[in-house]
Amino acid sequence: MAVVGREPNKGSEIRRGGPGTIALLPRDVPHGFRNVGKTPGRIVTVISPAGFEGFFAEVFALPPAERGDMAKVAAIGAKYRLEFLALPPPTGAAAPATSAR
Repeated sequence: MAVVGREPNKGSEIRRGGPGTIALLPRDVPHGFRNVGKTPGRIVTVISPAGFEGFFAEVFALPPAERGDMAKVAAIGAKYRLEFLALPPPTGAAAPATSAR
């Protein structure tokens, strides 16, 4: 997995992690992730304070064919102060197509 974090006026930073890696992704700092491996990845997310988990519940309540509809996902995200941004790929590394803030 590669995690991309971007702070205003500081550029992007890429961290790569494997099984057991922990990443702190604070609110209001744009970030994203991508599985750069050849096998499926799994992420366990802990969100504090509570409330944001409703975003995931609403997205997964959509019919499976609609979960990839970014307009619908973004509309749900807006209710949770989630904004999807396009990230340019950092030089020499794979970057996610979208990130969250």
